[in-house]
Amino acid sequence: MELSKVGKLIKDRKPLEVLELIKSEAPKDVVEASQKMFEDFSVIDSIDGEWRDILALVYYSHFSYLTSQMDDNEALASCVVSSLNASKISLGLGLEYLTPTFLRNAARALTMMKLTSQAERSYKEAERICRTKVEEVDGEEKNFWLAELGAVLNDLGVLCYELDKFKDADKYISEALEIRRKVAKPLELAETLANAGAIYIETKKFWEAEELFKEAEKIYRQFIEEDKSIKFDLAIALSNFGKLYCKLTKFEDAEEKYLESLKLLKELASENEEFNQFVATTLKYLGDVNKDLKRYEKAKEYYLESKRLFAEIQRKFEERQLQGVGS
Repeated sequence: MELSKVGKLIKDRKPLEVLELIKSEAPKDVVEASQKMFEDFSVIDSIDGEWRDILALVYYSHFSYLTSQMDDNEALASCVVSSLNASKISLGLGLEYLTPTFLRNAARALTMMKLTSQAERSYKEAERICRTKVEEVDGEEKNFWLAELGAVLNDLGVLCYELDKFKDADKYISEALEIRRKVAKPLELAETLANAGAIYIETKKFWEAEELFKEAEKIYRQFIEEDKSIKFDLAIALSNFGKLYCKLTKFEDAEEKYLESLKLLKELASENEEFNQFVATTLKYLGDVNKDLKRYEKAKEYYLESKRLFAEIQRKFEERQLQGVGS
């Protein structure tokens, strides 16, 4: 079987479709193992050589993609294990172009598990691979690896921002932005524009941050009708834009951004109550900005609503914890 076909399907997030190729092109024992491995992974131990690696890559890449969309502890641990194994096998098979995605999946899961040192190591390994390939290749292949490098640097910038390492965050996000302006798709660029805006607030590049938020907001608005999932990205960008305007003492402009962010977040929360935590936080921000505008009664209303919603979130969390213990 051509490894390029396997790699393309996995890169396109379709690892299970590799099983159809295996069914038509692999020896009988490999086909049988492929049909049983999701129930008992040890069946691939009897397969030798490259076929065993292909089966393992299908298995681990499937669970890397699947669990990267989840946030419970079991799924996060599975994502780390699956992603790191998929990365290692990809390298062994000469499918290096798969490794940055899997290393990023592992790093994001490690970050959510608060294992930030390990997350940084995964990102740095992905960065090393990407930089090496950028120097080795030309043309479209070079653009591919630049795009991968831009994605890794974007994530590294965000990690450093979350760790309050703002100087490092600025370095990574600035390079990511330079790269993504050249090779990224519009929504990928918008992601880095918004992240850079948030980071530049902390490094006091206020004018640059304002321009970046405006650019990100414009892109998100262009695509929001065809992709409703962008609603959350726009809401967070607007909230950070509001934070910038507060820093600049443009409190009425800040209120406008917070109000639109709140509207979007409430729409999301009406479909999924997990978004209520963002609603509650934005209500507090509106309380703060109204306090700055000396609208004390209005500020009090926002603070009380925020406090009530946070209490409700906590109550429901404790109920779920009790139900888990009881079961």
